[in-house]
Amino acid sequence: MTNKQQTTDIEEVWGNIELPGFGDDKLLAPNLNHILAAMDRAKDPVWQAKNKLGNQKRAQDPEWRAKNKLVGEGNAQNPEWQANIEKRTQDPIWQANQKIGAQKRVQNPEWQANNKLGAEKRMKTVIGIHRETGEIIMLRGTAEMKAAGFDRAYVSSCAKGKLKHYKNYIWSFDEE
Repeated sequence: MTNKQQTTDIEEVWGNIELPGFGDDKLLAPNLNHILAAMDRAKDPVWQAKNKLGNQKRAQDPEWRAKNKLVGEGNAQNPEWQANIEKRTQDPIWQANQKIGAQKRVQNPEWQANNKLGAEKRMKTVIGIHRETGEIIMLRGTAEMKAAGFDRAYVSSCAKGKLKHYKNYIWSFDEE
């Protein structure tokens, strides 16, 4: 396969984007055919379904999770691994791919829905009891706290026991 053919295949998959190095023999990846085949496979809905199912099964396996947690902790302490991370983040091709991926995710309604659902799951409900009147308020998430005139950081610090009260309310997390 010629460099011109490789460049054309990449343009078909990613669109006509300007990435440094394409068409230059020294910068073309030696396993470009493998990458292109993987990109074609990723478009296949049957492959996507099998891959998603396999990922879900692995994520639920406690042994797999423990093993990957240990691997991640080991990598975080490895200076060579850290150097590779820093080197990759400086790579203009890697940066361009990350930007394209982020743009595609933002335009995907399924991703937006899952992202919103995840944010809602992480939201905690806080209960505030006014010290003088005994008034009880319940707030869920940063937006509600802001709308009620409270700062999320102070409410959180209070609920964690770092502060005694904030704006004359005693705060605690709801134990749903």
